[in-house]
Amino acid sequence: MRFLQGCLQRDDLVIPAGDGFLVIYAQTPGRDFESETETIRSALNAFYLGESATSALKAEVKHARVDSRGLVRLIGKTDDADAPVPHDPRRHEFSFVPVWSAKKEAVTGYWIAPIYRTHGGRRYGYDGAWAESQVSSDADYLSLDLAIISSAVREAERSLVSGRRCLICYSVHSTTMQNRQRRREFLNLLYTTPENLRPYLLGRIAEIEPGTPTVTMAEWVHQLRPVSSRVTIELHESDRALSGLDSVGASSVSFTLSPNQHDAEGREGYGRHIARWSAALQRQKISFRLDNVIESTLLKLAVSSGVDFITSDRIWPTVSGPKGVRLFSSSDLRAALAASSD
Repeated sequence: MRFLQGCLQRDDLVIPAGDGFLVIYAQTPGRDFESETETIRSALNAFYLGESATSALKAEVKHARVDSRGLVRLIGKTDDADAPVPHDPRRHEFSFVPVWSAKKEAVTGYWIAPIYRTHGGRRYGYDGAWAESQVSSDADYLSLDLAIISSAVREAERSLVSGRRCLICYSVHSTTMQNRQRRREFLNLLYTTPENLRPYLLGRIAEIEPGTPTVTMAEWVHQLRPVSSRVTIELHESDRALSGLDSVGASSVSFTLSPNQHDAEGREGYGRHIARWSAALQRQKISFRLDNVIESTLLKLAVSSGVDFITSDRIWPTVSGPKGVRLFSSSDLRAALAASSD
């Protein structure tokens, strides 16, 4: 539903109907409904590429004038539970997380990281549902995204004024980019960023669902490019589709480690993920970023595997705000790991 809504205009409607969807287009002069329907059909096929059921997908367009009573009959009983859940700002907080560059051997930037609370403590990210199931919940994160970009612009300006130039990484949730209206509101604010600050802002499209077409991700990246020449896409740790990412236009690809890294089975799984992702991204000449790497064995593996950017509360704790570029060599990292052995 969210995918289809992102393909349609604001006044169009999409309704679940049996094994498919009913799309009701708003009457607007100059629209080619047959062409739009074919575009949506192709996008759905791309979204579900690889599933045998795609061969049965088909679209049918019927022109009809529908009054209010007819529309009610088409939609049937509506359920408020299907509406997006407004984001509650109290559910999240921000942390400024230092980002270490292996090539520069320095902390070169700071990620404004959203954090949510769980029964087990705090976790980086927006959506616990996505972390556990790979599928985003119905929450609307636009207000959180607007708060993050506003904070990023303020911090970039403060860094310049103080003479401590560094990179500031903001994020926008994938569902914000997927929804036409939310995306428009976010981009309207993003594009007001002063020209002199733009070289210091890195974009991050967060929590992208597995199966999202590369053409869709490329469109999202392209829309951030006027402000941020470098954009990271965050995929789920279990995502198997790591080929073709060089066509997206992202400067780096990332995933965020969960508390599972603290048990033996979790460490073994992450070891396989890091090796697989590193090899796949190096072939495509895309930088690889890992977030929330705490365990020393995984930190060592990340460095030896050629991971380009790392965040770790164990080595580079969160700070109250950007502190500028700080040199931190590979030797410093080895010494820090030795001093804080598991």
